[in-house]
Amino acid sequence: MKPLRRLAAARRGPADLLRRVRTAKPDIRIHLVGHSFGGRLVTAAAHAFPANTGLVTLSLLQAAFSHNGLSGKFGDKGDKGFFRALIDEKRISGPIIITHTKNDKAVGVAYPLASRIAGQNAAALGDQNDPYGGMGRNGAQNTAEADNTFTLGLPGTAYLFQPGKVHNISADIIQDHSDIRRIEVAYAVLSATGCIPPP
Repeated sequence: MKPLRRLAAARRGPADLLRRVRTAKPDIRIHLVGHSFGGRLVTAAAHAFPANTGLVTLSLLQAAFSHNGLSGKFGDKGDKGFFRALIDEKRISGPIIITHTKNDKAVGVAYPLASRIAGQNAAALGDQNDPYGGMGRNGAQNTAEADNTFTLGLPGTAYLFQPGKVHNISADIIQDHSDIRRIEVAYAVLSATGCIPPP
């Protein structure tokens, strides 16, 4: 199956479910959280929302897709990221948080190598200057809305996440790709969800 067909198929199921939930209960808060390729899945599902969708947050934990996915302009041709409509059309009203670390070898080394082989464009291998770099290694790149001021911390950390903004969270406390079952990660996600008050 070709990559765009796979993406469309993956997006359809979760997107349809989210639409049905929203139709049944229009004021429900939706908090999408995805790890690795699950980050791409929930981003694709959110991408299917209509413009100006309210009451939604997105947390990407060591996400395995292009660090240019939310970009307004990247590369020699000034392309937009595949998921740029999330920002341009406000399909996510709450904050988008993205954990990233150089300790993630799966996204920092394996992902850019696989992307090169597949010829998918999304320096040093995998870093922020690599056109094939991954979100979980570098956070959102070439994204004017991205804030790079946060470091993953213990519960009580003052995360001042803003609705409609992308927050790259430096997460070197995470030791490898799957080291996300941590109280620090849970608190950051909880802080993001708290940016949307109850209806």
